[in-house]
Amino acid sequence: MTLLNKAILVTLAAAVIAGASVVYLQQRSTLPVNAVNMTGEGVEQLPEFSFTDVDGNTRDSTEWQGKILVINFWATWCHPCIEELPYFEALYPQFQDTPIKIVLISLDFPEQAAEKLPAFIQEHRLQNQVWFLDDPNPNSWVNTVESEWSGSIPATWVWKAGKRAFKEGSFANLEELKSFIQPYI
Repeated sequence: MTLLNKAILVTLAAAVIAGASVVYLQQRSTLPVNAVNMTGEGVEQLPEFSFTDVDGNTRDSTEWQGKILVINFWATWCHPCIEELPYFEALYPQFQDTPIKIVLISLDFPEQAAEKLPAFIQEHRLQNQVWFLDDPNPNSWVNTVESEWSGSIPATWVWKAGKRAFKEGSFANLEELKSFIQPYI
């Protein structure tokens, strides 16, 4: 088998696994999330939505009304996500007592999240809030968050009354993340 044939076979296997994972997630998840359109310009109040935190509590966006929200979509199995997490954590002490809130939303697979996510948070000493997307249709969040989002992670969304920004892909360093957030501070 040639190297090209092996690459095609691996790609096809990955596509089948990804498709099966989406079907599994749609059938497995039991905690609904209120999907909203976050992409509208000129929205003065943060749209209402909710997620499950790592302790199993339902958290919703009303706790951040009037604040600047930075949401990073990531997963423990995503190498670029893990590489950029220290940049978000470096901002924690700076933003801890400010109206700027960073939330790390895990897109880990539900069957793995209960075991892997708490251990990962502890091992990496994450201080920012970590929520878990446990939605019967997780793909519905792709266009909800940003119409241009392909669904790949990491992805970061910033919201401040009337303004928002979205970045698909990882930040190369802390300065790049700061530059992305700065216009909203």
